[in-house]
Amino acid sequence: MKIPIKALKIMAQNLKLTHIVVFAYDGEKQHVATYGKTIEGCSQAADFGNRIKDQLGWPEILHAQPSRVRALVARIKELEQKLQENSGDDQRVTTSNRGKEWLDFSPAVLAHVDNYTIPQWGDKPNDQLHTEWSIDDCMLAIKKYANRAGKNSRGPAEDLRDLLKIAHYACVAWSKRQGL
Repeated sequence: MKIPIKALKIMAQNLKLTHIVVFAYDGEKQHVATYGKTIEGCSQAADFGNRIKDQLGWPEILHAQPSRVRALVARIKELEQKLQENSGDDQRVTTSNRGKEWLDFSPAVLAHVDNYTIPQWGDKPNDQLHTEWSIDDCMLAIKKYANRAGKNSRGPAEDLRDLLKIAHYACVAWSKRQGL
């Protein structure tokens, strides 16, 4: 028996849920299936499902990464590769190691904004960050993600994504302070 993700999606819609993790046993085999409404929810549900599999003693080869997450990771890698290839065109020059760290980090933030945030929440000037959020709201979001950093409660990929979110919220707060 395979639990169709479509069935979980319908259940989530009917019950107004954002995440579903299902464990089932048919008398012979154990089954774990997950669903998340957003890419982030999808990844979180899969991480939790993988922890259930670990507790049940399943081999790591049976860990799942949802297709939407795999596609996003592949797209980020593709964009990072393009940025790397075009880095010779970049007129920004730095001699400091911290400046070099920033030049390595900033393309990842850009890929996060363009490929994760914008598809889910829209773009300025029509997104919630522009129309409803204040500088204080941005600072609270930064504190939220900083407080949960490194706790591995959602897996290493989500810990890294939290750092990108912190940078994005800092950028939005900076822009708001500049009156942009």
